[in-house]
Amino acid sequence: MRKFVTITLFAIMAVSNALATGLQQFDLAVPGTYVREEYKEDLKNWRLSLLRGVGYDAKKISEAIFLKTDIPLKVNGHESIGQVYQNKDIKHQFYILASDM
Repeated sequence: MRKFVTITLFAIMAVSNALATGLQQFDLAVPGTYVREEYKEDLKNWRLSLLRGVGYDAKKISEAIFLKTDIPLKVNGHESIGQVYQNKDIKHQFYILASDM
């Protein structure tokens, strides 16, 4: 019963959120060639300082570094560049930056 109530509440919240914000249509086609930013020294240093600052051991956490690409993303028919990021180590994994397009 508890599981049913949780699923029902989640479904109600998802539907009400979709109705409040409107349904969005995303179109992403990864081209054969595209540009991805470099993993520069300043980003490497920032990452290491962040790990040290919060006291994490890099060997004991899971992390992924996503780098900005020039892959176009269409949201409701409007094209945008700079919202699609690619995992530095897993080339087929992408992250879409949330937007108010």
